[in-house]
Amino acid sequence: MERNSNPQPKDLLNMAIQASVEVGKAEDTAGMNGLMDPERRKWLESVMASVFGQNIDPVKQMKSCLAVLESLEADETQKSHSLDVLLSLTESIDVANDLFKIGGFPVLQACLTGSESGGEFRQKAAEIFSQLMQNNPFCQVSM
Repeated sequence: MERNSNPQPKDLLNMAIQASVEVGKAEDTAGMNGLMDPERRKWLESVMASVFGQNIDPVKQMKSCLAVLESLEADETQKSHSLDVLLSLTESIDVANDLFKIGGFPVLQACLTGSESGGEFRQKAAEIFSQLMQNNPFCQVSM
């Protein structure tokens, strides 16, 4: 076959695509074959746990925070921290919806209206409620 000394842009594009596909295939076969060996998986899980903490699941974290808020033994520092965590978690609209589904609204209402609640708790609970309701039709209707 005779080579064209002046290739067209379309021909150059086809050559580039073909070359990148061939390189990609070579990398796929030379690299991992789709499975991770158990030792590497264990290492990766330990790194993920150390970076993200033991409770990666936001629903578990919210349930833990709600339990602290309902607890009579928890001190003000623990309750304040739980409200901070809830505020952080509910920035995601999906997690905010999950808070309602797991029964978090009555607990937050108790923080707003409870006689033992200090001004700081009321303020944080109000901030969480405002975050839950902002641009979230599900929570607005559910309230």
